[in-house]
Amino acid sequence: MTDYPARDPNRQPMHPGALLREDVLPALRVSVTPAAEKLGVSRQTLHAILAERAAITPEMAMRIGKFCFNGPDIWPTRSRQYRR
Repeated sequence: MTDYPARDPNRQPMHPGALLREDVLPALRVSVTPAAEKLGVSRQTLHAILAERAAITPEMAMRIGKFCFNGPDIWPTRSRQYRR
């Protein structure tokens, strides 16, 4: 089992869009336009999330959860943690 270092309590939570931009889309090998098409949103809408200018709505959380195969529950939680 891998031991992970304790999270720095002074570090700000990551915006969910940054997680999508930095980890999820590259892992899925999908660029913004095809991802937006699969999510059923405009490229501009997805770009606003990836640029950290828009929050993840409950509806978008459902879409991203289906897209990432991890369910919708993780995305609103991430969004709430970021807003703190």
